[in-house]
Amino acid sequence: MASVIIEKVPYRHSIYAKPGTRSGDILHEIHKTRFFLWVLMGVIFPHLFHLPWLHLAVFTWFWGWCWISISHPKRLPSRFVLILLTLVSTAGILIVSRGNLTLETSIGLLIAGLGLKLLELKQRRDFYITVFLAWFVILTQFLFDQSLWMAGYAILFSLLLSMVLILQNGHSVRLKAALNTALWIFLPALPLMVLFFLFFPRLPGPFWSLPLANGHAKTGLSNFMEPGAISQLSQSSEIAFRVEFHGDLPPPSQRYWRTQVFWQFDGRRWSPLPDETNLTADSLPKGEGKPFRYTVTLEPHYQNWLFSLGLPASVPKLAILTPDWTLKSRKTIDERVLYTVTSYSSYQFSPLTIKERELALQLPASPSRKIRSLVAQWQQKNPEDIAQAAMDFFRLNGFVYTLNPPALQQNFIERFLFETRQGFCEHYAAAFVYLMRVAGLPARVVGGYMGGYFNPVGHFIEVYQANAHAWTEIWIPGKGWTRYDPTQVVAPAYLDRTLNMPVPGLTDLLDLHASGHVLNRHIGTPNVWQKFRYEFLNLWSAANHSWHRWVLGFGVQDQQQLWQWLRFWKFIFIWVGTAIFATGVIVWLLLSRIGSKTDPVQQLYQKFLRKLAKQGLSKTTTESPSDFANRARMLCPHQAALIQKITMEYLTLRYGRKSDDKQLRKLISQFK
Repeated sequence: MASVIIEKVPYRHSIYAKPGTRSGDILHEIHKTRFFLWVLMGVIFPHLFHLPWLHLAVFTWFWGWCWISISHPKRLPSRFVLILLTLVSTAGILIVSRGNLTLETSIGLLIAGLGLKLLELKQRRDFYITVFLAWFVILTQFLFDQSLWMAGYAILFSLLLSMVLILQNGHSVRLKAALNTALWIFLPALPLMVLFFLFFPRLPGPFWSLPLANGHAKTGLSNFMEPGAISQLSQSSEIAFRVEFHGDLPPPSQRYWRTQVFWQFDGRRWSPLPDETNLTADSLPKGEGKPFRYTVTLEPHYQNWLFSLGLPASVPKLAILTPDWTLKSRKTIDERVLYTVTSYSSYQFSPLTIKERELALQLPASPSRKIRSLVAQWQQKNPEDIAQAAMDFFRLNGFVYTLNPPALQQNFIERFLFETRQGFCEHYAAAFVYLMRVAGLPARVVGGYMGGYFNPVGHFIEVYQANAHAWTEIWIPGKGWTRYDPTQVVAPAYLDRTLNMPVPGLTDLLDLHASGHVLNRHIGTPNVWQKFRYEFLNLWSAANHSWHRWVLGFGVQDQQQLWQWLRFWKFIFIWVGTAIFATGVIVWLLLSRIGSKTDPVQQLYQKFLRKLAKQGLSKTTTESPSDFANRARMLCPHQAALIQKITMEYLTLRYGRKSDDKQLRKLISQFK
């Protein structure tokens, strides 16, 4: 029997083609390669926010060189130049990184290697290696950001890279057809991905908690308190943590997220107690009033602080209790963590020890005559009246809340109280505690966050770095440690808005002008765009919180709980799972058949077979296209040459490298 001759296309085929040779293939290759380059630029884009500029500049330079070389392949560098470019780019990245092999340096070298590989796209093997390198670059993005949007972004560009491979090896250059094929590849993998996520044995903790951190500190509170630290945080929109309550929310006036207690004062800086300070932390104060149980989703801040609503009444497994009743993690918070705490609206305290009283009355030096004279006016009053008198002093004597107060180098407390009278929460908390100690009342500064934005979609409170705050606790006989916030009497509108944030972010609430003064913004009736924006932000924040808690936070313990739950329902799940699997297989087979009909080459060949069937020639399922063509040529000798051409063109499109179906369409239209 005669055999059908198929045009062979060599495997080692240059992606770049010289102008003037086989123009159809040239345009085809240029189209595919430029689409690939645009996809690579999208793959690199998220690293713009994480890597030094030189790392991305090196890739962009190689990318542009590759773009020009598509139409002018002679401009591709030689092997010697490639070696030189590799050495120079590597040296430049290491110099910018100061010789430190950090996470950014390693990824920068990988991206530079991806760019260099673009200058080697001379064979299809090089093309495939470049696509695989791009998939690795997508994976590295999760080392910096594991948010929901990043997951969606990675899936999108993984899909686009699959389209690139399909365009390179498929039968059509149409993007829509390549997208359909890529989707049909991705969809069956989704159930398998979910099964692996739920049941595949995992390391203790997320994969991304492996020691890959770059060591840079995150925006957050400091280990000490001095004027200037919290003012910088007051302009940050980064999220510090989210809180989800198991029941009623506490009233806004109680939303003080406590994490630091500053006892020691050297005249300017407030510091916590040294770790070796011998204070009792064996038991917590007895809780009274209404209990609040809540789960905190804490963002990494590379310290060991944990946050609680006032004093904690329970200690999570990952935490230890400090002598001043704050929570600290047993290890540095270098990944997102979840923990559950219970707090009460009030507590019953044990009497102060001699050591605690001594620390809570410590002063760096004897107070000045002005301060002694001021405090002497309050000495005949009881402790609560003394505290209230100090609050009235701030309220009635022209004190101003500002994020840009005058610099105070010497006699910080005295100059603030009697000269400048301008400052923010740190100034007022420090001055109030100092006055209380001069008056003989034990007092201390407390640092943490205040307020937060309540998300009505997810029913959780979102606390920003901008909510960083400092307040005070003084010892009242019969009551114990009692919170006083002198900033509240100076800037009541500011605190009221912070405790009852109506929209995400403080930037929408306050105008911080160059003077630094806080002015209330007149907020009229929101327009349609503002309503849509706020609703979208609420929805996105809720989705992102669920992603962090239920996906990124799904660990070994959650997996074990899932197994225990499945054992209880195992018989039901066996039958339901079998039914779902069978249904999925049937749907997949049906959809596969539907999907196969969308192949334009197959559609054209089926049209050709229908024309032959009208002449009494039908192809059997066991016949190959070549065998059927041989039989058809013998039965239709007057159209034998055309049948041969159509079959050869079909086989070349179906199994070869050619992808333009115009010739096949033309030949079939000529067949009568």
